[in-house]
Amino acid sequence: RSKSIVEDREGNIWAGTFSGVFQLNANGQLIRHFKYEPDNKHSLSTDMVFAVTWENAHRLWICTDAGLNMLDTRTGNITRYGPDARTQFSLSNKSVRSILFDNEGICWLGTYKGGVNKYDKNLAIFGLKRSDVNDPYGLSGPFVTSFAETESGELFVGTDGGGLNLYNRKTNLFRKF
Repeated sequence: RSKSIVEDREGNIWAGTFSGVFQLNANGQLIRHFKYEPDNKHSLSTDMVFAVTWENAHRLWICTDAGLNMLDTRTGNITRYGPDARTQFSLSNKSVRSILFDNEGICWLGTYKGGVNKYDKNLAIFGLKRSDVNDPYGLSGPFVTSFAETESGELFVGTDGGGLNLYNRKTNLFRKF
């Protein structure tokens, strides 16, 4: 069952599934299959993949139930990122469910019960937007399922149970719908 599909510059299809990531050619023939291998720290951290997207022509970001994985398509090596209790600048939850690279190159990650994580490669840290039911201008739910960017650069954030939010980067506040 495919959860997320993207195409590369050569016309190959990359499908994130609950059985790993598959690379298929334009005719649908299997080229490579990336999956979890217990003794290989450069494999997927789990086979349960929720979303995939391109950072650039050779780096595929893979959102899994056991962290964020980055695949270098030239080497086939995968680098794993997950929560780290020793720093406040890591992922807020291991289950990463959705992803968006905005027009400024900033990466937005939606997590299960961990809110929104923001990654700016110029800062090399993850920022965090947690949900708080008592904050009328905060994120309305911790389970973030989707993102969409407006022409003006605001960010729609879809949640499971908290409805739709519109995040304003200038004010750093959310508006709930």
